[in-house]
Amino acid sequence: MITIFDYLKKHIQASFNWKFFSIWAIFMATLIFIKYCYGIKITFPGENFRLLWGMLFYSIPFIFTIFLVKQFFKPHFSWKSPGFYILSFLIILGLFFNQYTFFYKEFLLLLPTEIHHFFNRIGYNLHVSFFYLAIPALYWFIRGKSENTSFYGLTFKGFKARPYLIMLLIMVPILFWASFQPAFIKTYPLYKMGMAEAYLNISPILTVGVFEFTYILQFIALEIFYRGFIIYSLSPYLKENSVWVMVTVYGLLHFTKPLPECIGSMFGGYVLGVISYYSRSVFGGIIVHVGLALMMDLLAFWQLFSLNL
Repeated sequence: MITIFDYLKKHIQASFNWKFFSIWAIFMATLIFIKYCYGIKITFPGENFRLLWGMLFYSIPFIFTIFLVKQFFKPHFSWKSPGFYILSFLIILGLFFNQYTFFYKEFLLLLPTEIHHFFNRIGYNLHVSFFYLAIPALYWFIRGKSENTSFYGLTFKGFKARPYLIMLLIMVPILFWASFQPAFIKTYPLYKMGMAEAYLNISPILTVGVFEFTYILQFIALEIFYRGFIIYSLSPYLKENSVWVMVTVYGLLHFTKPLPECIGSMFGGYVLGVISYYSRSVFGGIIVHVGLALMMDLLAFWQLFSLNL
């Protein structure tokens, strides 16, 4: 845990500026206020400008955060750099594909109604995982692999799991308490067993197991994209301030979630981003993210079966 606190202290000393943070926080708070107080949707299905809105939804906050970094921290990069624009386009493209395109849903229409829920959940996990990995892989191919460089933080070099396991252990009593709350029971487990098992004549263990596998894959891919690809690829331009850009778009990702989860995601994303930036590994984030997700689902199943809810 001392290592994590050292990372946070180091990042605050290097990249914290009251003017920058105040403007950035007011900007994000304004977006949150508009979304949650006025109920403005982040997607407009069926409308002609849906795709354009999708690009603007991510690109405007992304560019605004970089503009603030440029103004207050004077990073040594030029707005005329072609490499920066290619990278920025790919990041926004990855964000756009995961929020505004769901190609797998076309195939759901060909399936019986009884298995829609199961394959919809599986399809979403695989869809997200694909684009979170494909976009970084494309940039990796364009830039060329550097010698002795891992794929956006997929390395155990110098990595120690103990601090992250302690973080999960601290969360156990909090999650245990949360599992008794009505909102938790209503939301989790994310895959609720139903008609698919009877229709396919298979054990729920198999359907739940397949879902959890793809669910874990989604979190691994997410960590690679946000805490690896965005931070590491932007750091040559923005250094440690690439973490702020990641937090901005990571917060936007959670605009479909309840307000406390949206706000909490930005705090959690910042901590995991700082850890990734200094450790040069995303496995800390993977352990925390996957561990929390599995614990929430396990507690939800325990509530369903042991308490007969």
